[in-house]
Amino acid sequence: MTEQDTDWAAGFAGPLRVKPGSTVQLPDDFDPGDRFGLHKKKDGARLLQRGAGLLTEYQRRLAAQDTWVSWSSCRRSTRAARTARSGT
Repeated sequence: MTEQDTDWAAGFAGPLRVKPGSTVQLPDDFDPGDRFGLHKKKDGARLLQRGAGLLTEYQRRLAAQDTWVSWSSCRRSTRAARTARSGT
């Protein structure tokens, strides 16, 4: 996945970001009628499909990292048990 594939998400989410520690008053700070540059329903559907694909990719990566961490921990535990049994 290239940076170009994900740049659109940052641009789309930018207006919705809130600085840490600040408060949000939805009626004052957010316009529910804002379309964020989307003019046609099919554009929104396309954007939703890209976002879902991106989220799926991130979840796949996260799951792979979790598997790796679990496998590494298992190896370390096994190695520690062998070392303890051998008395070295």
